[in-house]
Amino acid sequence: MKTLLDAIYKIQSREELKHLSAAIHERHQTLNTQAARTWSVGDLVEFDGRNGRSQGQIIKVNRLRVKVSTLFGTWNVPASMLRSALSPCGCLTHFS
Repeated sequence: MKTLLDAIYKIQSREELKHLSAAIHERHQTLNTQAARTWSVGDLVEFDGRNGRSQGQIIKVNRLRVKVSTLFGTWNVPASMLRSALSPCGCLTHFS
């Protein structure tokens, strides 16, 4: 990681920084797309939002975000923010 940061600090032109920024953005989108593919409709998930931890059920999986139905409404959550609401034994952790 240190060598990567050193290489970034050695960049001298805006054009090189633009290319680096585009590459980082593209990689970020790829990781989000991969995360979305790990979820299916009906999965029980939890996520930390503005109002604290929420739990719900997936009702739709989009390319980058997942639509989750909770007791307090439907949320469009980035797939990378989701965690399974099931413990390793397959039981609900504390679904509410």
